Amino acid sequence: MNLWRKAPNPFEGQGRMFLAYAWIVVLFVVGPTMASRLDDRGLPGARIVLVLIVMSACFVGYAVYTSLPRRRRARAVSRVAKSMGAPYQSSFTPPSTMHALPFLAMVPAANRSVFEGFECALDGRHVSMFTRSQAPDMYEPTIWRSCAATRVAIDAPMLRIERRGPAIAVDHRLAEHTFESESFNEIWRVRSSDGRFAEALVDQRMMAWLQGVDRLEAFEVGGGWAMAEQADGDLGELIGSLETFVGHIPRVVESLYPAAPQHAPPRADHFPTDR
Repeated sequence: MNLWRKAPNPFEGQGRMFLAYAWIVVLFVVGPTMASRLDDRGLPGARIVLVLIVMSACFVGYAVYTSLPRRRRARAVSRVAKSMGAPYQSSFTPPSTMHALPFLAMVPAANRSVFEGFECALDGRHVSMFTRSQAPDMYEPTIWRSCAATRVAIDAPMLRIERRGPAIAVDHRLAEHTFESESFNEIWRVRSSDGRFAEALVDQRMMAWLQGVDRLEAFEVGGGWAMAEQADGDLGELIGSLETFVGHIPRVVESLYPAAPQHAPPRADHFPTDR
Protein backbone atom coordinates (compact mmCIF):
# COMPACT_ATOMS: atom_id res chain seq x y z
CA MET A 1 0.00 0.00 0.00
CA ASN A 2 1.34 3.44 -0.89
CA LEU A 3 1.42 5.48 2.30
CA TRP A 4 2.33 8.66 0.51
CA ARG A 5 -0.60 9.27 -1.83
CA LYS A 6 -3.00 11.87 -0.53
CA ALA A 7 -5.79 13.98 -1.85
CA PRO A 8 -4.31 16.88 -3.82
CA ASN A 9 -4.39 20.28 -2.21
CA PRO A 10 -6.41 22.51 -4.57
CA PHE A 11 -4.82 25.63 -3.10
CA GLU A 12 -1.25 24.65 -3.98
CA GLY A 13 0.80 24.87 -7.18
CA GLN A 14 -1.03 24.34 -10.46
CA GLY A 15 -4.31 23.59 -8.68
CA ARG A 16 -4.29 27.11 -7.31
CA MET A 17 -3.84 28.55 -10.83
CA PHE A 18 -6.58 26.42 -12.36
CA LEU A 19 -9.05 27.57 -9.70
CA ALA A 20 -8.11 31.19 -10.29
CA TYR A 21 -8.48 30.87 -14.08
CA ALA A 22 -11.83 29.12 -13.70
CA TRP A 23 -13.10 31.87 -11.38
CA ILE A 24 -12.18 34.60 -13.90
CA VAL A 25 -13.95 32.71 -16.70
CA VAL A 26 -17.06 32.42 -14.51
CA LEU A 27 -16.94 36.15 -13.80
CA PHE A 28 -16.76 36.97 -17.51
CA VAL A 29 -19.67 34.64 -18.27
CA VAL A 30 -21.99 35.68 -15.46
CA GLY A 31 -20.59 39.20 -15.06
CA PRO A 32 -23.13 40.99 -17.28
CA THR A 33 -26.07 39.24 -15.60
CA MET A 34 -24.64 39.96 -12.16
CA ALA A 35 -24.04 43.62 -13.03
CA SER A 36 -27.58 43.98 -14.38
CA ARG A 37 -29.13 42.53 -11.23
CA LEU A 38 -26.99 44.74 -9.01
CA ASP A 39 -28.00 47.78 -11.08
CA ASP A 40 -31.67 46.87 -10.57
CA ARG A 41 -31.05 47.07 -6.84
CA GLY A 42 -29.46 50.50 -7.09
CA LEU A 43 -25.88 49.27 -6.81
CA PRO A 44 -23.00 50.04 -9.21
CA GLY A 45 -23.03 46.58 -10.76
CA ALA A 46 -20.41 47.22 -13.46
CA ARG A 47 -17.94 48.61 -10.94
CA ILE A 48 -18.44 45.71 -8.53
CA VAL A 49 -17.90 43.13 -11.27
CA LEU A 50 -14.82 45.03 -12.51
CA VAL A 51 -13.34 45.05 -9.00
CA LEU A 52 -13.94 41.31 -8.69
CA ILE A 53 -12.21 40.70 -12.03
CA VAL A 54 -9.21 42.84 -11.01
CA MET A 55 -8.94 41.02 -7.66
CA SER A 56 -9.10 37.67 -9.44
CA ALA A 57 -6.40 38.76 -11.90
CA CYS A 58 -4.18 39.68 -8.95
CA PHE A 59 -4.79 36.25 -7.46
CA VAL A 60 -3.80 34.61 -10.77
CA GLY A 61 -0.61 36.66 -10.79
CA TYR A 62 0.16 35.51 -7.26
CA ALA A 63 -0.55 31.89 -8.19
CA VAL A 64 1.78 32.08 -11.19
CA TYR A 65 4.46 33.74 -9.06
CA THR A 66 4.31 31.04 -6.37
CA SER A 67 4.49 28.27 -9.00
CA LEU A 68 7.74 29.56 -10.48
CA PRO A 69 10.00 28.04 -7.76
CA ARG A 70 8.70 24.56 -8.54
CA ARG A 71 9.30 24.93 -12.27
CA ARG A 72 12.82 26.21 -11.67
CA ARG A 73 13.57 23.39 -9.24
CA ALA A 74 12.09 20.80 -11.59
CA ARG A 75 14.49 21.87 -14.34
CA ALA A 76 17.41 21.76 -11.92
CA VAL A 77 16.49 18.28 -10.65
CA SER A 78 16.07 17.05 -14.23
CA ARG A 79 19.54 18.31 -15.17
CA VAL A 80 21.17 16.62 -12.17
CA ALA A 81 19.34 13.35 -12.86
CA LYS A 82 20.54 13.42 -16.46
CA SER A 83 24.12 14.17 -15.44
CA MET A 84 24.06 11.23 -13.02
CA GLY A 85 22.43 8.87 -15.50
CA ALA A 86 19.36 8.46 -13.30
CA PRO A 87 15.75 8.29 -14.56
CA TYR A 88 13.93 11.54 -13.79
CA GLN A 89 10.49 11.15 -12.19
CA SER A 90 8.04 14.01 -12.63
CA SER A 91 6.08 12.61 -9.69
CA PHE A 92 8.46 11.13 -7.14
CA THR A 93 7.21 8.72 -4.48
CA PRO A 94 9.57 8.36 -1.49
CA PRO A 95 10.30 4.79 -0.40
CA SER A 96 7.97 3.64 2.37
CA THR A 97 10.87 3.36 4.83
CA MET A 98 11.56 7.08 4.42
CA HIS A 99 8.43 7.86 6.44
CA ALA A 100 10.64 7.76 9.56
CA LEU A 101 11.96 11.23 8.63
CA PRO A 102 10.15 14.01 10.57
CA PHE A 103 8.98 16.00 7.55
CA LEU A 104 7.27 13.07 5.89
CA ALA A 105 6.04 11.44 9.09
CA MET A 106 4.84 14.37 11.17
CA VAL A 107 3.91 17.33 8.96
CA PRO A 108 0.15 17.05 8.27
CA ALA A 109 -0.44 15.48 4.87
CA ALA A 110 -2.69 18.37 3.82
CA ASN A 111 0.22 20.79 4.32
CA ARG A 112 3.04 19.00 2.51
CA SER A 113 3.76 17.67 -0.98
CA VAL A 114 6.57 15.84 -2.73
CA PHE A 115 7.06 16.56 -6.43
CA GLU A 116 9.74 15.60 -8.96
CA GLY A 117 12.83 13.61 -8.08
CA PHE A 118 15.07 10.66 -8.85
CA GLU A 119 17.01 7.84 -7.22
CA CYS A 120 20.52 6.66 -8.00
CA ALA A 121 23.62 5.00 -6.57
CA LEU A 122 26.49 7.36 -5.77
CA ASP A 123 29.81 5.84 -4.70
CA GLY A 124 27.94 2.74 -3.61
CA ARG A 125 25.39 4.69 -1.57
CA HIS A 126 21.67 4.99 -2.37
CA VAL A 127 20.70 8.65 -2.87
CA SER A 128 17.25 10.15 -3.44
CA MET A 129 16.76 13.75 -4.54
CA PHE A 130 13.39 15.47 -4.75
CA THR A 131 11.51 18.73 -4.42
CA ARG A 132 9.13 19.17 -1.53
CA SER A 133 6.83 21.97 -0.41
CA GLN A 134 5.00 22.99 2.69
CA ALA A 135 1.90 25.18 2.57
CA PRO A 136 1.02 26.39 6.10
CA ASP A 137 -2.36 27.56 4.77
CA MET A 138 -3.81 29.09 1.61
CA TYR A 139 -3.01 32.63 2.78
CA GLU A 140 0.73 32.12 3.34
CA PRO A 141 3.45 31.61 0.72
CA THR A 142 4.39 28.03 -0.06
CA ILE A 143 7.78 27.00 1.35
CA TRP A 144 9.91 25.19 -1.24
CA ARG A 145 12.95 23.04 -0.51
CA SER A 146 15.28 20.83 -2.52
CA CYS A 147 16.03 17.64 -0.59
CA ALA A 148 18.63 14.89 -0.78
CA ALA A 149 18.27 11.74 1.31
CA THR A 150 20.38 8.65 1.78
CA ARG A 151 20.40 5.49 3.84
CA VAL A 152 22.53 5.37 6.99
CA ALA A 153 23.76 2.43 9.03
CA ILE A 154 21.68 3.23 12.12
CA ASP A 155 18.09 2.84 13.32
CA ALA A 156 17.50 6.38 14.52
CA PRO A 157 14.78 8.15 16.46
CA MET A 158 13.34 11.21 14.75
CA LEU A 159 15.58 14.27 14.81
CA ARG A 160 15.57 17.57 12.92
CA ILE A 161 18.34 20.19 12.87
CA GLU A 162 17.18 23.47 11.31
CA ARG A 163 18.30 27.06 11.18
CA ARG A 164 16.77 29.46 13.65
CA GLY A 165 13.74 31.29 12.31
CA PRO A 166 10.24 30.08 11.49
CA ALA A 167 10.20 26.39 12.43
CA ILE A 168 8.76 23.71 10.20
CA ALA A 169 5.41 22.51 11.51
CA VAL A 170 6.55 19.08 12.67
CA ASP A 171 4.70 17.44 15.50
CA HIS A 172 4.92 19.30 18.82
CA ARG A 173 6.09 16.12 20.51
CA LEU A 174 9.58 16.56 19.08
CA ALA A 175 11.29 18.29 22.00
CA GLU A 176 13.88 21.02 21.47
CA HIS A 177 17.37 20.39 22.85
CA THR A 178 20.04 22.98 23.61
CA PHE A 179 23.78 22.46 23.87
CA GLU A 180 26.72 23.97 25.73
CA SER A 181 27.80 26.01 22.71
CA GLU A 182 25.80 29.24 22.75
CA SER A 183 27.04 30.15 19.28
CA PHE A 184 25.67 26.84 17.96
CA ASN A 185 22.33 27.34 19.72
CA GLU A 186 22.00 30.79 18.16
CA ILE A 187 22.31 29.36 14.64
CA TRP A 188 20.67 25.94 14.85
CA ARG A 189 17.55 24.50 16.49
CA VAL A 190 17.65 20.77 17.31
CA ARG A 191 14.42 18.84 17.95
CA SER A 192 14.20 15.12 18.58
CA SER A 193 11.99 12.39 19.97
CA ASP A 194 14.95 11.09 22.00
CA GLY A 195 17.20 13.36 24.07
CA ARG A 196 19.97 10.78 24.38
CA PHE A 197 20.10 10.39 20.61
CA ALA A 198 20.29 14.18 20.09
CA GLU A 199 23.22 14.47 22.51
CA ALA A 200 25.02 11.52 20.91
CA LEU A 201 24.56 12.75 17.34
CA VAL A 202 25.34 16.44 17.86
CA ASP A 203 28.78 16.12 19.41
CA GLN A 204 31.54 18.76 19.35
CA ARG A 205 32.76 17.66 15.91
CA MET A 206 29.26 17.80 14.42
CA MET A 207 28.57 21.22 15.99
CA ALA A 208 31.85 22.64 14.64
CA TRP A 209 31.02 21.47 11.13
CA LEU A 210 27.42 22.73 11.24
CA GLN A 211 28.58 26.19 12.32
CA GLY A 212 30.53 26.42 9.06
CA VAL A 213 27.61 25.35 6.84
CA ASP A 214 26.24 28.26 4.77
CA ARG A 215 23.58 27.23 2.26
CA LEU A 216 21.86 24.30 3.93
CA GLU A 217 18.60 24.95 5.78
CA ALA A 218 18.06 21.71 7.68
CA PHE A 219 19.09 18.11 8.28
CA GLU A 220 16.88 15.23 9.39
CA VAL A 221 17.52 11.73 10.67
CA GLY A 222 14.96 9.00 11.22
CA GLY A 223 14.95 5.21 10.96
CA GLY A 224 17.67 4.29 8.49
CA TRP A 225 17.62 7.62 6.62
CA ALA A 226 19.35 11.00 6.71
CA MET A 227 18.18 14.03 4.71
CA ALA A 228 19.49 17.50 3.89
CA GLU A 229 17.46 20.49 2.69
CA GLN A 230 18.32 23.74 0.96
CA ALA A 231 16.24 26.66 -0.23
CA ASP A 232 18.39 27.53 -3.25
CA GLY A 233 21.79 26.75 -4.64
CA ASP A 234 23.75 24.06 -6.43
CA LEU A 235 22.17 20.62 -6.08
CA GLY A 236 25.58 19.00 -6.35
CA GLU A 237 26.56 20.95 -3.24
CA LEU A 238 23.41 19.67 -1.53
CA ILE A 239 24.41 16.05 -2.15
CA GLY A 240 27.97 16.78 -1.03
CA SER A 241 26.75 18.37 2.20
CA LEU A 242 24.52 15.37 2.88
CA GLU A 243 27.49 13.03 2.44
CA THR A 244 29.58 15.18 4.79
CA PHE A 245 26.79 15.24 7.37
CA VAL A 246 26.56 11.45 7.29
CA GLY A 247 30.34 11.26 7.59
CA HIS A 248 30.14 13.34 10.79
CA ILE A 249 27.70 10.98 12.52
CA PRO A 250 29.69 9.77 15.56
CA ARG A 251 30.57 6.09 15.68
CA VAL A 252 29.02 5.83 19.13
CA VAL A 253 25.63 6.46 17.50
CA GLU A 254 26.06 3.33 15.39
CA SER A 255 26.65 1.26 18.53
CA LEU A 256 23.80 2.85 20.52
CA TYR A 257 21.31 2.68 17.63
CA PRO A 258 22.43 -0.22 15.39
CA ALA A 259 20.89 -0.57 11.95
CA ALA A 260 17.65 -2.50 11.72
CA PRO A 261 17.42 -5.55 9.43
CA GLN A 262 16.85 -4.57 5.80
CA HIS A 263 13.22 -3.68 5.02
CA ALA A 264 12.25 -3.92 8.70
CA PRO A 265 9.84 -1.19 9.89
CA PRO A 266 11.21 1.47 12.27
CA ARG A 267 11.03 0.63 15.95
CA ALA A 268 7.83 1.81 17.63
CA ASP A 269 9.76 3.53 20.43
CA HIS A 270 11.31 5.89 17.85
CA PHE A 271 7.92 7.55 17.33
CA PRO A 272 7.05 10.16 19.96
CA THR A 273 3.89 9.64 21.98
CA ASP A 274 1.83 11.98 24.10
CA ARG A 275 2.66 11.73 27.75
